[in-house]
Amino acid sequence: MKTEYEEAIARVLGGYPDLTTFGFGVYDGRWKTEEQRAAELQAGREDFMTDRVREQFERAVEFLSQIEPRATINFQIGSSYGLKHRCEAWHRRRRPDSDPYVPNGVFIAAAAHLGFRVYRSRDPYHPNAAFNFSSRSLSRLRSEA
Repeated sequence: MKTEYEEAIARVLGGYPDLTTFGFGVYDGRWKTEEQRAAELQAGREDFMTDRVREQFERAVEFLSQIEPRATINFQIGSSYGLKHRCEAWHRRRRPDSDPYVPNGVFIAAAAHLGFRVYRSRDPYHPNAAFNFSSRSLSRLRSEA
């Protein structure tokens, strides 16, 4: 029997077949053979089933649950990689003694799980995403101590 987390991740990964904990695709995928990319893609997807990544996903969900959606993708706020750093900073301020780390792909998965729109670059080797996050919501979270 799958846990709630395993079901959520299975749904997200089903919609994004090249999403790994790294982001979309694999690190330096452009310079790897097809076999190397396939092996790393599989490992990066399997990584979602570890307890460590489940905790990271929960951290991202806690942060993202406070963000309001908007109708369109918001390119002005940056990509998933920069936004995941905002998530980490928010957690660092709230719990200075805990590990705030959230991988890029885990942040993307959490956003997709919560129903945010995920915009991918047309470049198949670009690992980041953009979202329909409200700028006002992000500003409010940044100002919280």
